[in-house]
Amino acid sequence: MSHNIPLMRMIHRQIISNPNNHDQGDYRLCVAGWAIKLDGHWGLLRLDAEIGAGIQVLDFRTGETGYTDVIAARLLGLVPDEAHYLFQVADNHAAVAWLEDAIATYDGRILDALDWPIGEVTA
Repeated sequence: MSHNIPLMRMIHRQIISNPNNHDQGDYRLCVAGWAIKLDGHWGLLRLDAEIGAGIQVLDFRTGETGYTDVIAARLLGLVPDEAHYLFQVADNHAAVAWLEDAIATYDGRILDALDWPIGEVTA
């Protein structure tokens, strides 16, 4: 499965720009919640019980419902181990570091694929 780097970049920018709106302990403010919100096709469902708020999501196009972590993992292109770590284990700092690492790894692959000699000037 391929990571959705554009969505990861949007989440990272959101979290870095507004750190008070990032809380890995709250589905509405964690990386999974931001994936749902920033994707644009899904929305968090508000359940009657505050503890359940944000656990389920709704696809605005189809009416499909699902669990935030499952849908967010699909949107982000995460394998199960990545999703478990990012959504269940990582604290705020570790989640940001994970996103930065995923983005940097992708950027490195792109640069390697260009096969340009770094520092070489051509005329």
